[in-house]
Formats: sequence, C-alpha cells, structure tokens
Amino acid sequence: MQPPAASFLLLLVVSLSQQRVSCMVHYRLRGFVAFLTAAACLLAAGSAWPHATQLSSSRAEAHGTRIAVLLELNARDVEIALKVSLLGPDAEVAPAALREVEQALADYIAERAKISNSAGAACHGRLIGARPKAEHVLVDMQWTCPPMTGQLVYSVTLFQEIDPAARHMVTASGDVRRMALL
Repeated sequence: MQPPAASFLLLLVVSLSQQRVSCMVHYRLRGFVAFLTAAACLLAAGSAWPHATQLSSSRAEAHGTRIAVLLELNARDVEIALKVSLLGPDAEVAPAALREVEQALADYIAERAKISNSAGAACHGRLIGARPKAEHVLVDMQWTCPPMTGQLVYSVTLFQEIDPAARHMVTASGDVRRMALL
C-alpha cells in the first residue's frame, strides 16, 4: 500500500487593522502546488507589514534650569518619519543629506519629545546640532525650563506614528541617575 500524497493545511485570512496584517490561509492542497501557494502568501503578507522601528535613545543631563539631551535615532526611522532620504549607497548617513533636513528633524523632535515639570510648566527645546554616526543620527537638543517646582517629566513619542510599538530608552542624570524604557 502506498502512503497518501503529501498534503498540509494552510489557513489564510487577511485583515488590515491599523496598518497591520494578519495572514492565515485555509486550503487543502497537495505537493508542489501547496508549496508555491504558501510561498506566494508569505511574500504578499510580508510586503504589507509596516516599518518596525528600532530602539531609539536619549541621554539627558540636568544643569539647573537647562537640560542637555543627546538623542540617538536610527536613520531609516528618521527617513520614514520625515519622508526623506538620508542613507548613502554605503548604508551610512550622508552628512549633506542630514544638513538639508536638520530643521525638519528639529521640528519633528520638538513635537514628540517634551520636557515639563510635574505641575505642567513646559520647557522650551531647541536643536544644538545633528551629526551622522554610521546608520544612526545623533541629535543634540537643549531644553530651557522656567524655575521649576516638582519633578521634571520627559515625554517621548518618537516614531509612534510609524510603529505604535516604538520604544525609547532614556538615561537621565543630574541630582540622581535614572534609566527607563518608554
């Protein structure tokens, strides 16, 4: 008696929800046709996934009413957020391309990284400079705060419009040293 031809079950249900795709298929196919169908489904679903951001980070140092922050951002995330091209053919940030988008980058950061005190008084941020570091962008920012009462609050939502699961690592120093994953 010969064994039955190889067969498997593949379930495909495509649902789009907040730019995310789930792929499950239900077909009963045999042999090579099943393999080709599965490969096509995987390729189609893979091309529909949104950009998954990389971990970005900030190092903040408080000096009286001034807070100096060094942000390290993945250049591909910046490209998508600003709809620009930063990476050269060597997959590193091109300094000239970064200079062209410095103001747009400063505006983007100002909208999505804010410092205030726990009472709600906002600090004013400004770009000090941006420079390439391989496939990353290093951004120096400085926030100037009014005389403060309470604790400083650093709110960061960088790249969450691209990837709602975007994460940001913060290291803060001043009177005390703290680290957090936002």
